[in-house]
Amino acid sequence: MSSAQDETLPDAVILPVNDTYTNLWGKTQEALKYIYTHHLKRRRLFYKADDDTYADSDTKIQNNGKHFMSGGPGYVLTREAIRRFVEIGLANVSELDQPQNKTASTYSNSNCRIGQHEGQEDVNLAGDSRDENRVERFLPWSLEDMICGHLKYKPNDYWMLREWSFYYPLKQDMECCSHHAVAFHYVKDHQLKVYEYLIYKLRLYSNR
Repeated sequence: MSSAQDETLPDAVILPVNDTYTNLWGKTQEALKYIYTHHLKRRRLFYKADDDTYADSDTKIQNNGKHFMSGGPGYVLTREAIRRFVEIGLANVSELDQPQNKTASTYSNSNCRIGQHEGQEDVNLAGDSRDENRVERFLPWSLEDMICGHLKYKPNDYWMLREWSFYYPLKQDMECCSHHAVAFHYVKDHQLKVYEYLIYKLRLYSNR
């Protein structure tokens, strides 16, 4: 989803909304409305993620959440959740929730708001996106940051790891990530190709 035509992204859907950090909630609403209108009956699950997220599309995705969505690495909404959001939620939104009335504070609340809306619409959000070993599969930072401890040297990000009350506390270092990880957030454009190579191209040598 985008707000302007881009020749390098010919399949991008152009939404009638300003594409800025302060307007992410408005963009999310427009994106879900578009899915509701054009794709709702074609899929059972819909995955939303930021454009700086690497997602392994071959990994099975399950519902997650506790009335808060960790927006960066993404979240999954069912067909019914989107239907209720559009038919019930958007039909009763407050003036502040309208896309044209977004303020700077809306950016920090956009992921909370989708969870609040779904909770108010009786959508069951009580899933667990971790693997069978209770290790997270949707990571809020890049693989390098999670494994190598780079967050300790990033004051703007480390406070979240230190003080944020995650429903399931995040692990660090080599125990941080599931062997069946689905997505990593804050991935640079050049890193996306590295992830793609390591996952889909690299094969360890074997005599067998």
